[in-house]
Amino acid sequence: GELHLAGTADSVWNCARLKVASNVAVVADGGQNVYCVTVDGLTSVESIEGLDNYGVRDVSPINGKICFYLPNGTYEFAVNGAEYAAIVNGAATTANLLTVEYLDWNGEELVETSTANYTFLTADTRVLLAGKTYVVRGEVTNATDGIEVKGTEANPTRLVLCDGAKLKVDGVADKAGIAVGAYGDMTNALIICGQAEGTGALEATGGSQGAGIGGGSGCAGGSVIINGGTVT
Repeated sequence: GELHLAGTADSVWNCARLKVASNVAVVADGGQNVYCVTVDGLTSVESIEGLDNYGVRDVSPINGKICFYLPNGTYEFAVNGAEYAAIVNGAATTANLLTVEYLDWNGEELVETSTANYTFLTADTRVLLAGKTYVVRGEVTNATDGIEVKGTEANPTRLVLCDGAKLKVDGVADKAGIAVGAYGDMTNALIICGQAEGTGALEATGGSQGAGIGGGSGCAGGSVIINGGTVT
């Protein structure tokens, strides 16, 4: 069945305080359904980030679980500092902890469990900083200015190609698609990592006189280690 609510936006979002079965849609003002998004494994709620309409006072764990009522959409949020993701599509669902598992240059499996430790690469990403890990999920196309890597041999940049992901990068004239250069005594460094199935893909095309990955006009290539995925 459905529960119809009327009133202000605040009163609608405060419906999280109601004990509603997870398979019951709550219809907000304007006929927009919201559905239960469950987060497991909690004994208390100290902080909530990324869901602006919710505060700590709005939810409390019952049997180690809390429930946010959200309309259809894709969400990334944090509870007690841990990052979660959920896709709501007309039914109740459980949020997934955002972990990224990948094989490092030496074959060691690494697990990142917080986006404080990595950044999702988007079409607007232009610079990859030293010592940072960038993760590609789904299909991402950067076809405007290419990407510049700032990592060094002592503090390399990591690029993780998730299974099933595809990253396409095009460089501009005289520059690489993904610029990893060598300048005098400084050599930039990039480690490209994959996941267990190795189905992530990177297609990098340089501009005129530029490599797909590496140097460009008047600039030698730096250090590139490909440890996973398919790179062309």
